[in-house]
Amino acid sequence: PPPPAVVLLFQPAEERGTGALQVVADSRWLAEIKPDIMFGLHNLPFHERLAVVVRRGVFAAASKGMHVEFTGKTSHASHPEEGASPAFALASAITQLAVLPALVTPFGSAALVTVIHASVGEKDAFGTSPGSATLQATLRAHRNEDMTAITSAAERTITGLAVAHGLTEIHRYCDEFAAVVNDDGCVDAIERAARANNFNVEHLDAPVPWSEDFSYYKATCPKCGFFGVGAGTAGHPLHGQCYDFDDALIPVGVGMFTALLADAGVV
Repeated sequence: PPPPAVVLLFQPAEERGTGALQVVADSRWLAEIKPDIMFGLHNLPFHERLAVVVRRGVFAAASKGMHVEFTGKTSHASHPEEGASPAFALASAITQLAVLPALVTPFGSAALVTVIHASVGEKDAFGTSPGSATLQATLRAHRNEDMTAITSAAERTITGLAVAHGLTEIHRYCDEFAAVVNDDGCVDAIERAARANNFNVEHLDAPVPWSEDFSYYKATCPKCGFFGVGAGTAGHPLHGQCYDFDDALIPVGVGMFTALLADAGVV
């Protein structure tokens, strides 16, 4: 039989979780490509330089952005009782969301809610009691089932605060990522490819806390493997203003993909 086809996939986006979704939503994905196995990689600062970083099971966390808008009624600042200010609901939401993971996920689970933005009323409008407020938070969990739990709890919290303070609320989500879960057979192949290249292998004790939309390929291709390439134990974090990509990592990625192809009998 002819050798399997190899596809180098370049996504249209990645950081906001929309790139992989656009790929799998395209009719050509299953009609023309329909992968049997997929591999991806990411550079990893603060890990041994040029080492291959792997983990069985969950490699990267699930996360999503939650956007909340509270609406009440403005009034003169001298008569706040005549309006319905969302300020107190916003303040309570900030503190209550932060502790939610500990209340709704099993002991030892890794989950986190980080408030990234909050605003109420209009700046310098000292004569007006506010009638609107906005809250944005990032929900994060190692396991998809824990993400479901904290999402439901966050919605109940927001709805309850709106009712308690005589407000209406709307909420929506963006930048959604499922957890990256590695197939065991793919991890075995990654380890063999690293050994074939004489690369050191580092096994993560816990998933990385950030998210990666490579996770969405697993729905149509169960055999997915994701690994990291260490960028050195010193340096700067990903997305930091001083981060500078180390070009020496590129040959490691090339060597790994070449060895993975050989391992699969493609080359």
